[in-house]
Amino acid sequence: MSRSLFTPMALGAENQGMSKFPDGNFTIVNNETGRCVRVRLGKTKDVSDYREGTKYLQHVTTKPTLELGIPDNSPATAWWFSTINDGVERQPFNQIVNFAVDEYQNIGRYCVWMYTDSLSNNDDRAHSQEVYLNKLNNAPADLRAKLDALIPDEWNTWYAERNSRMVEHWKEAPQERLRVKITAEMEAWAADEEPLGAEKLAQLKAIREREIEHIEAQQRRDEEADRLRRRRKAPEPFDETAGLSEEDRALLEEIRLRPRAARIRSRTKELLPAVKERRNKDLELKWQRLLPVATLESWHRHCTVLGFYADGGIRLSGDYETPLDKRVAAAIRVYMEAASKEGIKPSVLGKSGARTKMYGCGASRGGSSTYRWVYDGTHIYGADSTAIPSERTYWTDEDGRLVGKNKGGPGQTWTLASWKPTAPAADPVRAVTLTGLFGPLGIVLGM
Repeated sequence: MSRSLFTPMALGAENQGMSKFPDGNFTIVNNETGRCVRVRLGKTKDVSDYREGTKYLQHVTTKPTLELGIPDNSPATAWWFSTINDGVERQPFNQIVNFAVDEYQNIGRYCVWMYTDSLSNNDDRAHSQEVYLNKLNNAPADLRAKLDALIPDEWNTWYAERNSRMVEHWKEAPQERLRVKITAEMEAWAADEEPLGAEKLAQLKAIREREIEHIEAQQRRDEEADRLRRRRKAPEPFDETAGLSEEDRALLEEIRLRPRAARIRSRTKELLPAVKERRNKDLELKWQRLLPVATLESWHRHCTVLGFYADGGIRLSGDYETPLDKRVAAAIRVYMEAASKEGIKPSVLGKSGARTKMYGCGASRGGSSTYRWVYDGTHIYGADSTAIPSERTYWTDEDGRLVGKNKGGPGQTWTLASWKPTAPAADPVRAVTLTGLFGPLGIVLGM
Protein backbone atom coordinates (compact mmCIF):
# COMPACT_ATOMS: atom_id res chain seq x y z
CA MET A 1 0.00 0.00 0.00
CA SER A 2 1.40 3.39 -0.95
CA ARG A 3 2.18 5.83 1.83
CA SER A 4 3.37 8.61 -0.49
CA LEU A 5 0.89 11.33 -1.40
CA PHE A 6 3.41 13.74 -2.92
CA THR A 7 2.22 17.06 -4.27
CA PRO A 8 4.66 19.40 -6.08
CA MET A 9 3.34 22.40 -4.13
CA ALA A 10 4.99 20.93 -1.04
CA LEU A 11 8.38 22.25 -2.15
CA GLY A 12 9.76 25.65 -2.91
CA ALA A 13 9.21 27.00 -6.42
CA GLU A 14 12.73 25.96 -7.47
CA ASN A 15 11.95 22.32 -6.59
CA GLN A 16 8.44 21.96 -7.96
CA GLY A 17 8.05 18.96 -10.22
CA MET A 18 11.56 17.67 -9.48
CA SER A 19 10.88 15.23 -6.67
CA LYS A 20 10.86 11.61 -7.82
CA PHE A 21 10.30 9.67 -4.61
CA PRO A 22 8.65 6.32 -5.34
CA ASP A 23 5.18 5.59 -4.04
CA GLY A 24 5.07 3.22 -1.09
CA ASN A 25 8.19 1.80 0.56
CA PHE A 26 11.59 2.12 -1.11
CA THR A 27 15.32 1.51 -0.55
CA ILE A 28 18.07 4.14 -0.86
CA VAL A 29 21.38 2.83 -2.26
CA ASN A 30 24.52 4.83 -3.05
CA ASN A 31 25.58 4.28 -6.67
CA GLU A 32 29.31 4.64 -5.96
CA THR A 33 29.80 2.73 -2.69
CA GLY A 34 26.93 0.22 -2.87
CA ARG A 35 25.96 1.00 0.71
CA CYS A 36 22.34 1.65 1.56
CA VAL A 37 20.67 3.92 4.10
CA ARG A 38 19.30 1.78 6.91
CA VAL A 39 18.30 1.91 10.56
CA ARG A 40 19.51 0.06 13.63
CA LEU A 41 16.60 -0.32 16.01
CA GLY A 42 16.99 0.69 19.63
CA LYS A 43 16.85 -1.93 22.36
CA THR A 44 13.89 -2.11 24.72
CA LYS A 45 14.82 -2.30 28.39
CA ASP A 46 12.64 -3.20 31.32
CA VAL A 47 12.94 -0.38 33.84
CA SER A 48 10.08 -1.44 36.08
CA ASP A 49 10.17 -0.45 39.72
CA TYR A 50 8.00 -0.91 42.78
CA ARG A 51 6.87 1.85 45.08
CA GLU A 52 4.64 0.91 48.00
CA GLY A 53 3.62 -2.33 46.33
CA THR A 54 2.68 -0.74 42.99
CA LYS A 55 4.66 -1.21 39.78
CA TYR A 56 5.76 1.86 37.81
CA LEU A 57 7.71 2.47 34.59
CA GLN A 58 7.57 -0.74 32.62
CA HIS A 59 9.73 -0.39 29.49
CA VAL A 60 11.94 2.17 27.76
CA THR A 61 13.12 1.87 24.15
CA THR A 62 16.31 3.64 23.13
CA LYS A 63 16.27 5.73 19.96
CA PRO A 64 17.06 4.13 16.60
CA THR A 65 20.30 5.05 14.86
CA LEU A 66 21.01 5.84 11.21
CA GLU A 67 23.71 3.99 9.33
CA LEU A 68 25.00 3.07 5.91
CA GLY A 69 25.40 -0.67 5.39
CA ILE A 70 24.45 -3.80 3.51
CA PRO A 71 21.54 -3.50 1.03
CA ASP A 72 20.02 -6.80 2.17
CA ASN A 73 16.40 -5.77 1.52
CA SER A 74 15.52 -6.27 5.18
CA PRO A 75 12.84 -4.05 6.80
CA ALA A 76 15.70 -1.96 8.22
CA THR A 77 16.41 -0.71 4.68
CA ALA A 78 12.83 0.34 3.87
CA TRP A 79 11.69 4.00 3.83
CA TRP A 80 8.66 5.97 2.68
CA PHE A 81 8.06 9.60 1.77
CA SER A 82 5.62 11.46 4.01
CA THR A 83 3.72 14.47 2.73
CA ILE A 84 1.41 14.64 5.74
CA ASN A 85 0.59 18.28 6.35
CA ASP A 86 2.52 20.23 9.00
CA GLY A 87 -0.17 21.62 11.30
CA VAL A 88 1.99 24.62 12.22
CA GLU A 89 3.31 25.77 8.85
CA ARG A 90 0.49 24.21 6.84
CA GLN A 91 2.94 22.63 4.39
CA PRO A 92 3.69 18.96 3.75
CA PHE A 93 6.49 17.59 5.91
CA ASN A 94 8.34 15.91 2.97
CA GLN A 95 10.08 13.54 5.39
CA ILE A 96 11.92 10.31 4.58
CA VAL A 97 10.41 8.02 7.22
CA ASN A 98 11.72 4.63 8.31
CA PHE A 99 9.44 1.62 7.89
CA ALA A 100 11.03 -0.69 10.51
CA VAL A 101 10.74 1.76 13.42
CA ASP A 102 7.08 2.35 12.62
CA GLU A 103 6.41 -1.37 12.17
CA TYR A 104 8.32 -2.93 15.07
CA GLN A 105 8.72 -0.32 17.81
CA ASN A 106 6.01 1.52 19.67
CA ILE A 107 7.89 4.84 19.84
CA GLY A 108 6.28 6.81 17.04
CA ARG A 109 7.60 7.57 13.55
CA TYR A 110 11.23 8.48 12.93
CA CYS A 111 12.75 10.16 9.88
CA VAL A 112 16.12 11.43 8.63
CA TRP A 113 17.20 14.80 10.06
CA MET A 114 20.26 16.89 9.18
CA TYR A 115 22.09 19.26 11.51
CA THR A 116 24.84 21.83 10.96
CA ASP A 117 25.65 22.39 14.64
CA SER A 118 28.95 20.79 15.51
CA LEU A 119 29.35 17.65 17.59
CA SER A 120 31.47 17.61 20.71
CA ASN A 121 34.68 15.60 20.42
CA ASN A 122 33.21 12.81 22.54
CA ASP A 123 29.97 12.67 20.51
CA ASP A 124 31.89 12.68 17.23
CA ARG A 125 34.17 9.90 18.49
CA ALA A 126 31.21 7.80 19.68
CA HIS A 127 29.39 8.26 16.37
CA SER A 128 32.51 7.39 14.38
CA GLN A 129 33.06 4.28 16.50
CA GLU A 130 29.52 3.08 15.72
CA VAL A 131 30.08 3.72 12.00
CA TYR A 132 33.32 1.73 12.08
CA LEU A 133 31.64 -1.08 14.03
CA ASN A 134 28.81 -1.28 11.51
CA LYS A 135 31.26 -1.43 8.59
CA LEU A 136 33.13 -4.30 10.25
CA ASN A 137 29.92 -6.20 11.10
CA ASN A 138 28.50 -5.67 7.61
CA ALA A 139 31.57 -6.67 5.57
CA PRO A 140 30.76 -8.60 2.36
CA ALA A 141 30.83 -12.39 2.63
CA ASP A 142 34.05 -12.88 0.63
CA LEU A 143 35.93 -10.32 2.72
CA ARG A 144 34.33 -11.68 5.89
CA ALA A 145 35.88 -15.09 5.19
CA LYS A 146 39.37 -13.60 4.76
CA LEU A 147 39.12 -11.51 7.90
CA ASP A 148 37.67 -14.35 9.99
CA ALA A 149 40.83 -16.36 9.32
CA LEU A 150 42.83 -13.69 11.20
CA ILE A 151 40.87 -14.07 14.45
CA PRO A 152 42.94 -16.30 16.77
CA ASP A 153 41.43 -19.47 18.13
CA GLU A 154 42.24 -18.43 21.70
CA TRP A 155 39.86 -15.46 21.33
CA ASN A 156 37.01 -17.74 20.28
CA THR A 157 37.84 -20.11 23.11
CA TRP A 158 38.02 -17.30 25.68
CA TYR A 159 34.73 -15.78 24.57
CA ALA A 160 32.93 -19.15 24.51
CA GLU A 161 34.15 -19.93 28.04
CA ARG A 162 33.15 -16.47 29.25
CA ASN A 163 29.64 -16.82 27.92
CA SER A 164 29.34 -20.40 29.13
CA ARG A 165 30.04 -19.14 32.65
CA MET A 166 27.43 -16.41 32.19
CA VAL A 167 24.82 -18.94 31.05
CA GLU A 168 25.58 -21.21 34.00
CA HIS A 169 25.26 -18.22 36.30
CA TRP A 170 21.96 -17.27 34.66
CA LYS A 171 20.55 -20.76 35.18
CA GLU A 172 20.90 -20.29 38.94
CA ALA A 173 19.77 -16.66 39.05
CA PRO A 174 16.81 -16.04 41.41
CA GLN A 175 14.50 -14.90 38.62
CA GLU A 176 15.33 -17.96 36.49
CA ARG A 177 14.67 -20.34 39.39
CA LEU A 178 11.35 -18.60 39.86
CA ARG A 179 10.52 -18.96 36.15
CA VAL A 180 11.14 -22.70 36.43
CA LYS A 181 8.78 -22.88 39.40
CA ILE A 182 6.09 -20.86 37.61
CA THR A 183 6.34 -23.06 34.50
CA ALA A 184 6.02 -26.20 36.60
CA GLU A 185 2.99 -24.78 38.43
CA MET A 186 1.30 -23.84 35.15
CA GLU A 187 1.86 -27.36 33.82
CA ALA A 188 0.50 -28.85 37.04
CA TRP A 189 -2.68 -26.77 36.77
CA ALA A 190 -3.14 -27.55 33.07
CA ALA A 191 -2.98 -31.31 33.75
CA ASP A 192 -5.08 -31.28 36.92
CA GLU A 193 -8.46 -32.98 37.13
CA GLU A 194 -9.92 -29.54 37.90
CA PRO A 195 -7.95 -27.31 35.48
CA LEU A 196 -8.29 -23.55 35.71
CA GLY A 197 -8.81 -22.91 32.01
CA ALA A 198 -6.64 -20.89 29.64
CA GLU A 199 -7.83 -17.43 30.72
CA LYS A 200 -7.40 -18.01 34.46
CA LEU A 201 -4.11 -19.81 33.86
CA ALA A 202 -2.75 -16.75 32.05
CA GLN A 203 -4.06 -14.52 34.83
CA LEU A 204 -2.34 -16.64 37.49
CA LYS A 205 0.93 -16.66 35.54
CA ALA A 206 0.88 -12.85 35.37
CA ILE A 207 0.34 -12.69 39.13
CA ARG A 208 3.24 -15.04 39.79
CA GLU A 209 5.59 -13.14 37.44
CA ARG A 210 5.21 -10.00 39.53
CA GLU A 211 7.78 -11.50 41.88
CA ILE A 212 10.27 -11.79 39.00
CA GLU A 213 9.77 -8.10 38.28
CA HIS A 214 10.31 -7.35 41.96
CA ILE A 215 13.63 -9.27 41.95
CA GLU A 216 14.86 -7.52 38.79
CA ALA A 217 13.89 -4.09 40.15
CA GLN A 218 15.94 -4.81 43.27
CA GLN A 219 18.90 -5.88 41.12
CA ARG A 220 18.73 -2.64 39.15
CA ARG A 221 18.72 -0.63 42.37
CA ASP A 222 21.79 -2.58 43.57
CA GLU A 223 23.60 -1.97 40.26
CA GLU A 224 22.85 1.74 40.44
CA ALA A 225 24.10 1.86 44.04
CA ASP A 226 27.32 0.10 42.98
CA ARG A 227 27.78 2.51 40.07
CA LEU A 228 27.36 5.53 42.34
CA ARG A 229 29.36 3.83 45.12
CA ARG A 230 26.49 4.12 47.49
CA ARG A 231 25.43 1.72 50.19
CA ARG A 232 22.90 -0.82 49.00
CA LYS A 233 19.46 -0.76 50.55
CA ALA A 234 18.22 -3.85 52.35
CA PRO A 235 16.12 -6.08 50.05
CA GLU A 236 12.43 -5.34 50.25
CA PRO A 237 10.25 -8.40 50.98
CA PHE A 238 7.81 -9.29 48.23
CA ASP A 239 4.13 -8.94 49.11
CA GLU A 240 2.14 -11.27 46.86
CA THR A 241 -1.13 -9.42 47.40
CA ALA A 242 0.03 -5.79 47.23
CA GLY A 243 -1.41 -3.83 44.32
CA LEU A 244 -3.61 -6.67 43.06
CA SER A 245 -7.00 -6.07 41.50
CA GLU A 246 -10.15 -7.54 43.02
CA GLU A 247 -10.23 -10.10 40.19
CA ASP A 248 -6.67 -11.21 40.99
CA ARG A 249 -7.42 -11.46 44.70
CA ALA A 250 -10.50 -13.55 43.93
CA LEU A 251 -8.44 -15.94 41.81
CA LEU A 252 -5.83 -16.42 44.52
CA GLU A 253 -8.58 -17.14 47.01
CA GLU A 254 -10.12 -19.65 44.63
CA ILE A 255 -6.93 -21.66 44.09
CA ARG A 256 -6.18 -21.83 47.82
CA LEU A 257 -9.15 -24.15 48.37
CA ARG A 258 -8.12 -27.63 49.48
CA PRO A 259 -7.57 -30.38 48.45
CA ARG A 260 -6.83 -28.90 45.05
CA ALA A 261 -4.12 -26.51 46.32
CA ALA A 262 -2.23 -29.31 48.09
CA ARG A 263 -2.46 -31.48 44.97
CA ILE A 264 -1.03 -28.70 42.78
CA ARG A 265 1.84 -28.02 45.19
CA SER A 266 2.80 -31.68 45.22
CA ARG A 267 2.61 -32.01 41.43
CA THR A 268 4.60 -28.79 40.94
CA LYS A 269 7.39 -30.13 43.11
CA GLU A 270 7.48 -33.36 41.09
CA LEU A 271 7.70 -31.43 37.79
CA LEU A 272 10.50 -29.07 38.84
CA PRO A 273 13.52 -31.24 37.83
CA ALA A 274 12.15 -31.96 34.33
CA VAL A 275 11.13 -28.35 33.73
CA LYS A 276 14.54 -27.07 34.86
CA GLU A 277 16.35 -29.53 32.59
CA ARG A 278 14.16 -28.56 29.63
CA ARG A 279 14.64 -24.81 30.18
CA ASN A 280 18.39 -25.24 30.58
CA LYS A 281 18.65 -27.13 27.30
CA ASP A 282 16.58 -24.50 25.53
CA LEU A 283 18.77 -21.73 26.94
CA GLU A 284 21.94 -23.52 25.86
CA LEU A 285 20.63 -24.11 22.34
CA LYS A 286 19.71 -20.45 21.93
CA TRP A 287 23.09 -19.41 23.27
CA GLN A 288 24.95 -21.73 20.90
CA ARG A 289 23.00 -20.30 17.98
CA LEU A 290 23.82 -16.72 18.91
CA LEU A 291 27.41 -17.40 19.95
CA PRO A 292 29.16 -16.95 16.54
CA VAL A 293 27.49 -13.59 15.97
CA ALA A 294 28.13 -12.42 19.53
CA THR A 295 31.78 -13.52 19.40
CA LEU A 296 32.41 -11.58 16.20
CA GLU A 297 30.59 -8.43 17.33
CA SER A 298 32.53 -8.38 20.60
CA TRP A 299 35.78 -8.72 18.62
CA HIS A 300 34.72 -5.80 16.46
CA ARG A 301 33.89 -3.68 19.51
CA HIS A 302 37.43 -4.19 20.73
CA CYS A 303 38.59 -3.05 17.28
CA THR A 304 36.75 0.24 17.81
CA VAL A 305 38.58 0.75 21.11
CA LEU A 306 42.01 0.36 19.52
CA GLY A 307 40.91 2.28 16.42
CA PHE A 308 39.90 5.44 18.27
CA TYR A 309 42.04 5.29 21.39
CA ALA A 310 45.53 4.74 20.05
CA ASP A 311 47.08 4.55 23.52
CA GLY A 312 44.40 2.23 24.83
CA GLY A 313 44.63 -1.47 25.38
CA ILE A 314 42.54 -4.58 25.86
CA ARG A 315 41.49 -5.71 29.33
CA LEU A 316 39.62 -8.98 29.08
CA SER A 317 39.74 -10.12 32.66
CA GLY A 318 40.33 -7.13 34.92
CA ASP A 319 42.12 -3.83 35.41
CA TYR A 320 45.60 -5.13 34.63
CA GLU A 321 47.00 -6.12 31.25
CA THR A 322 47.70 -9.84 30.95
CA PRO A 323 49.71 -11.79 28.36
CA LEU A 324 46.39 -12.82 26.79
CA ASP A 325 45.39 -9.15 26.54
CA LYS A 326 48.63 -8.36 24.70
CA ARG A 327 48.23 -11.25 22.27
CA VAL A 328 44.61 -10.35 21.52
CA ALA A 329 45.51 -6.67 21.01
CA ALA A 330 48.28 -7.61 18.59
CA ALA A 331 45.90 -9.87 16.63
CA ILE A 332 43.26 -7.12 16.52
CA ARG A 333 45.78 -4.68 15.02
CA VAL A 334 46.67 -7.21 12.30
CA TYR A 335 42.95 -7.70 11.65
CA MET A 336 42.32 -3.95 11.45
CA GLU A 337 45.22 -3.46 9.04
CA ALA A 338 43.83 -6.15 6.73
CA ALA A 339 40.37 -4.55 6.87
CA SER A 340 41.90 -1.12 6.18
CA LYS A 341 43.49 -2.40 2.97
CA GLU A 342 39.98 -3.39 1.86
CA GLY A 343 38.61 0.09 2.60
CA ILE A 344 37.21 -0.58 6.08
CA LYS A 345 38.96 1.81 8.42
CA PRO A 346 38.11 4.21 11.22
CA SER A 347 36.65 7.52 10.05
CA VAL A 348 38.75 10.63 10.47
CA LEU A 349 37.33 12.68 13.33
CA GLY A 350 36.27 16.25 12.71
CA LYS A 351 35.55 16.00 8.97
CA SER A 352 33.41 18.70 7.42
CA GLY A 353 29.78 18.15 6.58
CA ALA A 354 26.39 18.37 8.20
CA ARG A 355 25.61 15.35 10.33
CA THR A 356 22.47 13.23 10.05
CA LYS A 357 20.53 11.09 12.49
CA MET A 358 17.12 9.57 13.14
CA TYR A 359 14.68 11.89 14.90
CA GLY A 360 10.99 11.95 15.65
CA CYS A 361 8.67 13.00 12.84
CA GLY A 362 6.57 15.22 15.09
CA ALA A 363 9.39 17.53 16.23
CA SER A 364 9.84 21.05 14.84
CA ARG A 365 12.97 21.89 12.92
CA GLY A 366 15.13 24.95 13.57
CA GLY A 367 17.54 27.21 11.74
CA SER A 368 20.35 24.65 11.85
CA SER A 369 18.31 21.51 11.10
CA THR A 370 16.02 20.18 8.41
CA TYR A 371 13.90 17.15 7.60
CA ARG A 372 12.45 18.29 4.23
CA TRP A 373 13.91 16.48 1.23
CA VAL A 374 13.73 16.37 -2.55
CA TYR A 375 15.06 13.69 -4.91
CA ASP A 376 15.85 14.67 -8.48
CA GLY A 377 16.50 11.13 -9.68
CA THR A 378 20.19 11.30 -8.75
CA HIS A 379 20.71 13.47 -5.66
CA ILE A 380 18.86 13.86 -2.36
CA TYR A 381 19.06 17.32 -0.83
CA GLY A 382 17.20 19.81 1.33
CA ALA A 383 13.96 21.30 0.05
CA ASP A 384 13.63 23.80 2.86
CA SER A 385 14.86 27.32 2.15
CA THR A 386 14.11 28.52 5.70
CA ALA A 387 16.53 26.09 7.38
CA ILE A 388 19.93 24.85 6.16
CA PRO A 389 20.80 26.24 2.68
CA SER A 390 20.06 23.47 0.20
CA GLU A 391 23.49 23.67 -1.43
CA ARG A 392 25.02 22.32 1.80
CA THR A 393 22.61 19.40 2.24
CA TYR A 394 23.46 16.96 -0.56
CA TRP A 395 23.43 13.46 0.91
CA THR A 396 26.97 12.07 0.82
CA ASP A 397 28.43 8.69 1.74
CA GLU A 398 31.61 9.84 3.50
CA ASP A 399 33.56 6.77 4.54
CA GLY A 400 30.36 5.03 5.61
CA ARG A 401 28.80 8.06 7.31
CA LEU A 402 25.76 9.82 5.85
CA VAL A 403 26.52 13.56 5.88
CA GLY A 404 25.35 16.67 4.05
CA LYS A 405 27.91 18.42 1.81
CA ASN A 406 28.12 20.80 -1.12
CA LYS A 407 27.13 19.31 -4.46
CA GLY A 408 29.85 17.91 -6.65
CA GLY A 409 31.87 15.52 -4.51
CA PRO A 410 32.09 11.72 -4.49
CA GLY A 411 29.44 9.51 -2.91
CA GLN A 412 26.49 11.76 -3.75
CA THR A 413 24.44 9.80 -6.28
CA TRP A 414 21.60 7.59 -5.05
CA THR A 415 19.12 5.12 -6.49
CA LEU A 416 15.68 4.78 -4.93
CA ALA A 417 13.95 1.50 -5.75
CA SER A 418 10.60 0.08 -4.71
CA TRP A 419 10.91 -2.21 -1.65
CA LYS A 420 9.05 -5.46 -1.26
CA PRO A 421 9.70 -7.83 1.68
CA THR A 422 11.63 -10.97 0.80
CA ALA A 423 11.11 -14.46 2.18
CA PRO A 424 12.46 -15.05 5.72
CA ALA A 425 16.25 -15.14 5.78
CA ALA A 426 18.00 -18.50 5.84
CA ASP A 427 20.01 -17.18 8.77
CA PRO A 428 17.62 -15.28 11.10
CA VAL A 429 20.46 -14.61 13.55
CA ARG A 430 22.29 -12.63 10.86
CA ALA A 431 19.13 -10.63 10.20
CA VAL A 432 18.78 -9.92 13.90
CA THR A 433 22.37 -8.67 14.01
CA LEU A 434 21.86 -6.24 11.17
CA THR A 435 18.85 -4.61 12.80
CA GLY A 436 20.14 -4.62 16.36
CA LEU A 437 17.17 -6.64 17.61
CA PHE A 438 18.90 -8.98 20.02
CA GLY A 439 16.38 -10.62 22.33
CA PRO A 440 16.59 -11.09 26.09
CA LEU A 441 19.16 -13.84 25.69
CA GLY A 442 21.46 -11.46 23.83
CA ILE A 443 21.30 -9.03 26.72
CA VAL A 444 22.02 -11.83 29.18
CA LEU A 445 25.08 -12.84 27.19
CA GLY A 446 26.49 -9.34 27.20
CA MET A 447 25.79 -8.57 23.53
